[in-house]
Amino acid sequence: MELAELPKTDDAFCCLGATIRQAGSQAAFRKVDFDYVVNFATAAKAAGVKRFLFVSAIAANAKSGVFYNRIKGKMENALKAMNFESLHIFRPSFLVGERAEARVGERLGIAVFSALALLMIGPARGRFDRLRRRRWRTPWYWRLAGMCRE
Repeated sequence: MELAELPKTDDAFCCLGATIRQAGSQAAFRKVDFDYVVNFATAAKAAGVKRFLFVSAIAANAKSGVFYNRIKGKMENALKAMNFESLHIFRPSFLVGERAEARVGERLGIAVFSALALLMIGPARGRFDRLRRRRWRTPWYWRLAGMCRE
């Protein structure tokens, strides 16, 4: 897929991604999570982008035995090889928010980690409480980057 020329800019953000189930196959997933992301980054680099920010996965590793994590790791490696002036990789554990489809495993994980937050003390507890209180009012990109403001 060729992208049209992008406008000149300093920063590019890429939050593109899918699940294998959403994509329908491993090949389709790779096309979305690797090919499209790398193509966008290539077009961004050609447009003079200095800072590239993107969402990956917490267990991304090009040598992983898990297909999802392996593709995310290969995507990270491809972006690192582009030598942006600044490359920011966000590796969230869960993306919390409203979804059209039911994700039982993800909801269970969020519930478990929310319960574990009760065991946190000090600054970690305060930060979690602030995130939880503002979850629906804070822009998603601040939550994603861990930049919630007081």
